[in-house]
Amino acid sequence: MNGKTIPVQGGSNFAIWWDGDLLRELLNGNSITKWNWETGTMNRIFTADGCASNNGSKSTPALSADILGDWREEIIERTADNKELRIFTTVIPTEHRFYTLMHDPQYREAIAWQNVAYNQPPWPSFFIGQDMKAPPKPNIVLVTPK
Repeated sequence: MNGKTIPVQGGSNFAIWWDGDLLRELLNGNSITKWNWETGTMNRIFTADGCASNNGSKSTPALSADILGDWREEIIERTADNKELRIFTTVIPTEHRFYTLMHDPQYREAIAWQNVAYNQPPWPSFFIGQDMKAPPKPNIVLVTPK
């Protein structure tokens, strides 16, 4: 705001909505960190113990997506011995309520591209972040048998 440089440490291969606020955290390898602007440090908030990421220096998860129905995202990681896939979800409460991200067509397509071709974090068709507007209501149609 005043032209002062902000010294951010670390980098990010992936971003993830995890801790309940509307800002994304950083997902690198098997850990999630959050930038603390007050202390100027990266704080680790989760580690998938016993798990490993994919693609060498890219350090991508097997998948990150809102697969369980709360707008925050889960991580699927392989174990370091390649014998298991594990799903990790946050247990941090949130005051924010809106439809699951999988109701958004762009987000669903992003999960498909992440899983089969372009391994990058998914994005919905609307902004999620500080001071966001209410997200659009998805066009949900219930189909009942005749």
